[in-house]
Parts: sequence; C-alpha cells; structure tokens
Amino acid sequence: MSLTFSRRSFLKYTAVAAVAVAGSSLFTGCSKDDNKATRTEYGKITVLQAQSTLSGATYDASKGELTFDFSVKCGRGNPMRVNNSCFYVGITSTDDSGKETTKKYASDFANLKISQELYNAQLKKDKTAEGTVTISGVSSLGKKDVVTFFYQPDADPYTEYGATWELTGEYILNNMAK
Repeated sequence: MSLTFSRRSFLKYTAVAAVAVAGSSLFTGCSKDDNKATRTEYGKITVLQAQSTLSGATYDASKGELTFDFSVKCGRGNPMRVNNSCFYVGITSTDDSGKETTKKYASDFANLKISQELYNAQLKKDKTAEGTVTISGVSSLGKKDVVTFFYQPDADPYTEYGATWELTGEYILNNMAK
C-alpha cells in the first residue's frame, strides 16, 4: 500500500471538503446580522468601540414629541463624532387590516434633533457624551407601535454597523419617567 497522495486524490478531497463547508451554512442559516446589534429594551450596545446606551424615553402627546435619553462612550484611539446624522428613528404602526406604515425621523427630514450636551464633533477616547434625541411630529404612540431607534457611530465608511433598539409603544409608555 502506497503512502503517497496523488494530485487527483488531493483535488477530489479538497472539493469534497469545500462542498461540506459550504453546505453546512444551509443548516445554520442567517438568523441575525451580527453587524447590527439589536435590543428590545433599554440598555447598552457596543459597536465599533462605541458603547452606546439608551436609558429611557418620554412621550409628550401635547407637543407631539418623543424624547430619548442617550449616551455614548468612545473606546477607540481616534476621536469620533456625534451629530444628528448618526441617528434614525422609525415608528411602525399596523392598522386593523394588517397594513404596516412606517413614519421616519432623521436629520434629513428636519424632525430629529439632538441636544447640545450630546453633540460632540470630536469625542475623545474614554470620554462620554450624554443628552437627548428628540423627534417631533409624533401624532400618537400606540401600545402596538414598534419604535426603532438606530445609532450609527460611523455613518460614512461603515454603513453596515450600528446599534438598534426595537421597542414597543407599550414598553415605552410603561417605562416613562414619572
């Protein structure tokens, strides 16, 4: 019996191994996107060495405003920016027929603003910026509505990375600061 391994056998077994590795992904699937960390309640998410914390929200129906308490700590050597374009909020409502509609809030639409305390053009390593993100024009917030709060530390080069909180209207209304 020969202990040599022919080129043909090598190629055949390499192909079998490649198919096995590729086929194994069929069993694991893509149930979530690791680049977009998501929470369904208040708390911390770290993405690209930016530790962001959504600690609460308050809905003022008389003003039509939903205000989020937010902070971000820079964990990287290079300074990072925090401004309006780093944030997006969407409120998805479902009517009785099951049709979903999403109202979008972002700096581009002039209905999202961050507080001066949170705004920081050059947040340095181990420094924290704390403040509020306020969206206006919120006519109502129902218990079944889903509020998506999205923070993207680096909007330009890394658009696929971000921190997302998906909160129900009921969760926000039940956990508002009294």
